Amino acid sequence: MEQSQSQSSKLLSDFYAISIISSTMLGVGLLTLPSSITNQTNNADGWIVLIMDGLLFIGIVLFLVWMVKYFTISCMFDFSQEVTGKLIGNIFNFAIVVYFTSVASFEVRAMAEMIHFYLLETMPIELIILSFILTGVYLITGGIDSIGKIMALCFPVTVIILLILYLLSIGMVDLKNLQPVLADGFSPLLSAFTTVSVSFLGIETIVFLPKHMKNKNHLRKVSIIGFSIPLLLYIITYVLVVGALSVPEVKTTVWPTIEFVQTHEVKGIFFERLELFLLIVWLLQFFLTFVMYFFLAVSGFKKIFKNRSTTNIIFLVPVLFMSSLAPKTASDVSNYSTVLGWAFLVTFLVIPLFFSMLMKIKKVVFK
Repeated sequence: MEQSQSQSSKLLSDFYAISIISSTMLGVGLLTLPSSITNQTNNADGWIVLIMDGLLFIGIVLFLVWMVKYFTISCMFDFSQEVTGKLIGNIFNFAIVVYFTSVASFEVRAMAEMIHFYLLETMPIELIILSFILTGVYLITGGIDSIGKIMALCFPVTVIILLILYLLSIGMVDLKNLQPVLADGFSPLLSAFTTVSVSFLGIETIVFLPKHMKNKNHLRKVSIIGFSIPLLLYIITYVLVVGALSVPEVKTTVWPTIEFVQTHEVKGIFFERLELFLLIVWLLQFFLTFVMYFFLAVSGFKKIFKNRSTTNIIFLVPVLFMSSLAPKTASDVSNYSTVLGWAFLVTFLVIPLFFSMLMKIKKVVFK
């Protein structure tokens, strides 16, 4: 009885689950999204792209929730084996783990690039990456409960600080920079689809959270809220950044959200450099996004090979370190993110659709 109560106490509350989904989404996207979308559309219509893609991805979220509830899925790693058998299921699971490892290495490299550019210019980027990977190891050993606690602690603080910074800087916004609307039609909007999808990385946690949740019946509510908060922050960020800096300037800036906050200073002793607050909270968001994908990769290997988490962590540390160093320049890192956008759509839209169809057929044939 005591063991059962102990396990129950480690299950995630609704707020913890919402914090995990939202925090996992709020990685690189918010700081680079205005630039990446504007470079694709070549105009100020990126907010329309975000609304359109947001509605589409809410549909994907609802589909994933339906799939979890209809097939009573506790974890995607278990479901793939149930649908296709242990051998083929483990091949799919391995592909998912490769995806998680790739996203984790991308997040830690992008985080290191930001730190190297704004905070520690003389420190080798390799040392920054290794420091954060090893710090992530410490958090992962505490399990999903520890990750959920720190995300629940940091996420509200992040949102509050971000909104305060935006309110202090809103006076720089000129809505003329967002006009004319749809001057080039809808075709440029379509070209930014995969660019935006990278910023929605994190919603795939929906199919891995049920086994860790106290109330699995709240998955739909948790998923929609967890997705909607980052979506609203993305739209607000895009409108403010492009409205303040203009399209030409945003296109040539690597970290436009930081530049937006940086251009406005509140004179005084404490509030002289507002971007430091953004850098601090977003350093945490980078780290937590990385940790969640690292944890999912470890969990996947544990399911495939039936071994201890420690063994998988030891194996993944050098893999993450080497793969994060594969992109040679910031441009390579940006190209890497585009590839991940396509990989995300294949891994967590095409494969779940395939599994759902296959499972539906099996239920009809063998009922």
